[in-house]
Amino acid sequence: MPALTKAVPKEAAETAKYPKPLMRISEMVKLGIPRTELEQAVHIPKQTFARKSLGGGVWIIDTAAYEKEMQRRCKRT
Repeated sequence: MPALTKAVPKEAAETAKYPKPLMRISEMVKLGIPRTELEQAVHIPKQTFARKSLGGGVWIIDTAAYEKEMQRRCKRT
């Protein structure tokens, strides 16, 4: 009898790309995402996936929301 394989939920497959749910721009650059793309994305009007840390230091990006937004933007073009 063949072994049963468990299907991986779509959400889990998307978030597996990032090691943490919240990341800095510099951490995402180390994963291979271009810094210019991230810096442009965080300045998009009405975006909801990134915010400045307390004290205005660094950008903190919600990786799941970022991935969802980028997929949505790719479909629009």
